[in-house]
Amino acid sequence: MSGIHGVFFYIKIVVSKVYFLKNKNFFYFNKVPVGSTVGAGDSVIAALALSEEKGMSLEETVRLSTATGAANVMCSGTQAAEYEVISELISKVAMHTM
Repeated sequence: MSGIHGVFFYIKIVVSKVYFLKNKNFFYFNKVPVGSTVGAGDSVIAALALSEEKGMSLEETVRLSTATGAANVMCSGTQAAEYEVISELISKVAMHTM
């Protein structure tokens, strides 16, 4: 899949974890308490679009998108995630090199 800034990356969402793989960098996020999964994918795409509009790096894009999706899942029903929660989760997205 051709990603932001013309690089290739792979996104895999497993029941309790999210993985992003780009070249030899691997982004990982642990399980969060689930309120509702409604709109989680939409929130990830919205964060990707915002990142592209703001010219963010791939690492910033992955961190924001992952944190936004995770924060959305923590909400109940169709409630949108709060910015403060997303900001707190951004620093918890781990990057490892394979």
